[in-house]
Amino acid sequence: VMAVLEKQGDSGTIPTLLRLLGRLRPDKLLYRRVMAALIQQANEAAEAALNRLREPHLSVGEALALVALLEQVQPAKVYPALVNLLDKAASFEDKLAVAQGLLETGDSRAIPHLRRLGASMSGFPYGAVAKEFLDMASLKMRAEQSKKRRI
Repeated sequence: VMAVLEKQGDSGTIPTLLRLLGRLRPDKLLYRRVMAALIQQANEAAEAALNRLREPHLSVGEALALVALLEQVQPAKVYPALVNLLDKAASFEDKLAVAQGLLETGDSRAIPHLRRLGASMSGFPYGAVAKEFLDMASLKMRAEQSKKRRI
């Protein structure tokens, strides 16, 4: 099926691959194959992913798969995409996944968002630990940014 989709190259291929990517687990071979096919069509895939991220009923898991694609093809678009996911993240797992993405950007603009995410986790089991971790990670991120500015 992947070979047919890759060879077909019509306008429906990229949206189909994006929907498939959002339903697969990142540790699966098919996920990596779909990701590779999308990366081969980076510009079109990135534009389609950004359009899909604007869809109101997109789950956080699907959105994070699209963000993973953007990390590969347009890294500058990752931070804004993650910030837009903050309000969608309702479950503890979704909040942690968005926080992890923000931490991985290394962008100091994420610090207030990380702190807000930490505060929103206080009602969950292990929420206090997650809040403490995000506060510490924010402090570390701020220290690294100020060290870069001094150099």
